[in-house]
Amino acid sequence: MLLGIGARRYRKTLLLVAGIPALWALSIQWHRLPEESRESDFRVAQFNLNVENQRTDLYLDGLRALDADVLLLQEITHQNVSGLAALDDVYPYQSICLNADSQHGVGILSKTPMEGGGCRPAQRFTWRELPEHDINVASIHAVWPWPDRQHQHVRAWGPQLRAARGLDTTAEPSLNRLILGGDFNAAPWSETMRQIQIMGQLEPLPGAPITIKVMGVPLPIDHQLHTPDICPQARRHGPSSLGSDHTPVIVEYLLQAC
Repeated sequence: MLLGIGARRYRKTLLLVAGIPALWALSIQWHRLPEESRESDFRVAQFNLNVENQRTDLYLDGLRALDADVLLLQEITHQNVSGLAALDDVYPYQSICLNADSQHGVGILSKTPMEGGGCRPAQRFTWRELPEHDINVASIHAVWPWPDRQHQHVRAWGPQLRAARGLDTTAEPSLNRLILGGDFNAAPWSETMRQIQIMGQLEPLPGAPITIKVMGVPLPIDHQLHTPDICPQARRHGPSSLGSDHTPVIVEYLLQAC
């Protein structure tokens, strides 16, 4: 009898835990962003190139077509650094953060000049200042939750987040604005995302678009976060034909508070 009660409670607990993502997905359908906006003045595209992606022609043409003001890229290898350089007619300002022996570089490509910032290749974290827009942007790539100890990896971002956010300086308020994008390897409802939001005093976008399928399971693990003084207007997926297992996330912002 006691075993039967325990089994029923166990099954109910499993159903409750398994239902949290489903309830989240249902609730965000009422708060998702439109796909287009006429009010935005700044477009950011985030994309994990995939280290095994050999279709340079596909992703270069695809990235051009996105026509973003800034590209936040992950899984940059030494092989495709030269490929990205071919975009210098559109993105003449390129900042690649990559170890000599790494295949998981992160980078920022911009149409306008970049200044300052920081590069931490071991932590897969880079950020730069965009003075023409009075904003900072950051590209990150978190390790897997297991067995790579994602919580420790993300916690080490604290100093970089504070620097990118301007929390450790006396910078003008406009320089404290930040858009952070990347492959977080974490769902919106995860502890990882909550921890990042707290450390950087950042806000998530409403909704959780699927950006990758792992063994056939659709997952929302690529995201953009922003400071409260930036207003997201629209979000859409890029094409799935760029040679990567990820799809780009394109967000239209209004660079002022909502």
